[in-house]
Amino acid sequence: FDVLKDMKLAGVKPDVVTYNTLISACESDDQLDRAFSVFEEMKEVGVTPDVVTYNALISVCKSVRVTGAGKRAFDVLEDMQSAGVEPNVL
Repeated sequence: FDVLKDMKLAGVKPDVVTYNTLISACESDDQLDRAFSVFEEMKEVGVTPDVVTYNALISVCKSVRVTGAGKRAFDVLEDMQSAGVEPNVL
């Protein structure tokens, strides 16, 4: 995402809202792998995923037409629970 690069170049640290927005944007473009890449980068830079993050990932999984997306949604739910984030209704 160019906006993420631009923010970093400008010295603006992306926060959880930024990452959640980018993950959600992947839903409209059927970019499941990109959503997970953003999620991994988020964790690597020390931004803690919240319930909105996990819901966004699950939403991307349910909307794309990619083999294995359903399994990945369940993996996200397990990761969410392991991280101590309480699931809620999508």
